[in-house]
Amino acid sequence: MKANPQHPQRLFGHPVHYEIPAFQRRYVWKQEDQWEPLWEDVEALARSIMDEGTAEPHFMGAVVLQQTDFATATIERRVVVDGQQRLTTLQLLMDAIQEVLEDGDHSTPSRRLSRLVVNEEEYRDGNPDRAFKVWPTTVDRDAYRHAMSNELTATGYAASRIVQAHEYFRGQAEQWLDQFARGTGEREQAADALEEAVSRSLEIVVIDLGESDDPHVIFETLNARGTPLLQSDMVKNKLLHEVGVVRAEAGEATVEEQEIWPFDQDEWWAVEVGRGLQRRPRIDVYLNHWLTLRNREEMKPYDEFRAFDRYADAQRAAGETIRGLARDLGDVGTIFRDVEDVRVPNIAKFLERRNVMNVGVVTPLLLWLLDSDLPPARLSRCLTALESFLVRRVVCGYSARSYGDLFVGLIRNLSDTETQNADEVVVSYLGGQTAQSGLWPGDEEMRQRFVTAPLYWYLTRGRLRMVLEGVEEALRTNKAETGEVPRNLQIEHVMPQTWHPHWPLPNDLSDDPEAISARDRIVHTIGNLTLVNDRLNPALSNAPWDTKRESLANHSILFLNKHLVNKSPNVWDETAIEERANWLHKRVVTVWPNADNVPFG
Repeated sequence: MKANPQHPQRLFGHPVHYEIPAFQRRYVWKQEDQWEPLWEDVEALARSIMDEGTAEPHFMGAVVLQQTDFATATIERRVVVDGQQRLTTLQLLMDAIQEVLEDGDHSTPSRRLSRLVVNEEEYRDGNPDRAFKVWPTTVDRDAYRHAMSNELTATGYAASRIVQAHEYFRGQAEQWLDQFARGTGEREQAADALEEAVSRSLEIVVIDLGESDDPHVIFETLNARGTPLLQSDMVKNKLLHEVGVVRAEAGEATVEEQEIWPFDQDEWWAVEVGRGLQRRPRIDVYLNHWLTLRNREEMKPYDEFRAFDRYADAQRAAGETIRGLARDLGDVGTIFRDVEDVRVPNIAKFLERRNVMNVGVVTPLLLWLLDSDLPPARLSRCLTALESFLVRRVVCGYSARSYGDLFVGLIRNLSDTETQNADEVVVSYLGGQTAQSGLWPGDEEMRQRFVTAPLYWYLTRGRLRMVLEGVEEALRTNKAETGEVPRNLQIEHVMPQTWHPHWPLPNDLSDDPEAISARDRIVHTIGNLTLVNDRLNPALSNAPWDTKRESLANHSILFLNKHLVNKSPNVWDETAIEERANWLHKRVVTVWPNADNVPFG
């Protein structure tokens, strides 16, 4: 048995047919759990390639393969013992991107990807199904064939996860390219970066079985229902052993055991968290954050025990006891739980927005701030700066891939200065970044995004709603009945996405392709978006402006909509949308200021 890391270029770059046997389950991966996290990683890799010329490989997990007998000069064939979900998804992803690149006349990266999803005619041994690099289990083959073949329609297979995955990735790839103007060098660069991200920046460990290995036995072993030993289990065992605690043979842990390791007393710590391939028990995630905090360096997943071993040795050499380490682990764990459950009242809004932005990497920094017992005003300023930095980067589409190193650097700076100066350190450190990987976007860049970028496409609904809710909250003065923004609001297009029936272009532009394309884009900019509740949203639908305006005036209590009703012109068109985008921008840059304007307290 041999294990080697490989990227898709090496895995699929030669004539090969990976066959998923009948004893494997059908394709079951889902959008929220696997496709979205994978796409977010691919997009981040592509952005890194565009911005910095390179990207760190992203590990996707492992697959187990076994070579089968095949005649000389025929196609190489292998059985997929484990990892069929990954291989199938990779093929669907690459084929979807290949189709989008081909449709967009990006011929060179399209051809490169085509070689990774299709075997040439001369290698198919007269079997048309050997055109495919991966061949799924029996029940998925028809859907797979139709999803992966440009000449076949997948209409009759809409319920298949395989077809849904292909359509999802195709839609995301189209949106990625639509950020860049057609016919420009930047769009060509984006197409090349996307192809490179999926073909050479993803990484899979390939485990090759020997001829004597029984694939059925290996499969059953890999998928047995045993509980693997966690990184946290090994840390716990080390702590208890070094303290000299005699562990209970059965039943409840002893009082002393609970004091050293309090995390087994509540199932909360055992729940798996994270997304897609990064899901881990919460206790292991916390252990990673705690080690990042204490070691002041990025902590690789699944290396926590070795890092803890080194840290414990260093702390003992400095005079710390193993009980002291256990006590610190437990004390910071209490803070971590308060953060994760959003039960720190004075920073609840920040924690909610942190969750919406999915920036768990900021957790070690947050633990440092909360563990340092800062005065409320200074803590508030630290978090205002941090939130402004994060929100502006989200809106401007900047990558989060370098955040780990960035925030570890900030922890080092904070640890080396007086605690009472923490807010000044946070503002100056984040405001002083010059590389795009850590840049705090300025007001003008924010304005450009608000006026021109179709943020409805580029941001998740949660993040877009967060921005509009931030403006709504800022509009509510102390004279308002409540400062709280209603929950569960929905995003509404003022000019609808299907604008053609009631919102015609001027007669001289009605058939102009550029005018139609420009309007299709501007309806998704933030100037054309507002918030409504789930009862008003269907009532507005695709109605004309006069009807929508009257409905908003009669039913909406949001300050955003009061301004929309009272201050907008009688004609809602491109000019009105741009004016409102500029109005929203002026509010947003006060809600989330730049480094020079972060208020004190």
